[in-house]
Amino acid sequence: MLEHMNGQWEALAQLYEHDHERATLLAEEQAVREQLREGEVVAALVERRRMLGRQLKDERERVSDLAWELEETEQRLASLVAAEAAQDDILGAREVAALRKRKAALEDGVLHHMEQIEVVEQEQIEAEADWLRHSSTWAERSGSIRAAAEHVAQQLAIVNAVRDTLLAALSQDDRERYLAAAQRHPMTPIAYVEQGQCEGCRTPLAPTLITDLPALCPTCARILLPFV
Repeated sequence: MLEHMNGQWEALAQLYEHDHERATLLAEEQAVREQLREGEVVAALVERRRMLGRQLKDERERVSDLAWELEETEQRLASLVAAEAAQDDILGAREVAALRKRKAALEDGVLHHMEQIEVVEQEQIEAEADWLRHSSTWAERSGSIRAAAEHVAQQLAIVNAVRDTLLAALSQDDRERYLAAAQRHPMTPIAYVEQGQCEGCRTPLAPTLITDLPALCPTCARILLPFV
């Protein structure tokens, strides 16, 4: 019976130690993920360059279409005015008025899209500069960052496998108590109870506390485990 209890406490102690290592690795994993986001930035900039290129192409095509329609409108208007069709023909006068209105709208449209082209061209220049800067940095660091991510993932897999084994070695009650304590007090250091004292701060411990381990030291807040 005593040997079984000692095995339970030893498994608990190892679990706390592995959870500290696991928490450290999880922090490293998060840091690596932040670095990997540089690759996402590069991919987003590639997509932005593509989008701006497509937008610029569309704007230029729109200007070309409007300019072609404007030229036709101007030619039709000029032919009507030259023939003086509007002087004696009400329908002709209406057509001239409509053509002049359409001509003004087309000129405004061409001007608007030409201004849009200037805006998109400037955005394209800025996006190109951003892409060159970020892609250069990513090209230099991507290999080492991916290697670090793979290493952390491997270490986490090992620690998680050991943790699962240690958890399986606990009784159901101890496992539930441990998981609850680990959730309430993550990354809390452990200390063993030696001669009724916390080994970390040497605070004398109440007997009721010692008989209900694991518990928190009332002075240093370490997680107390029996010395086995």
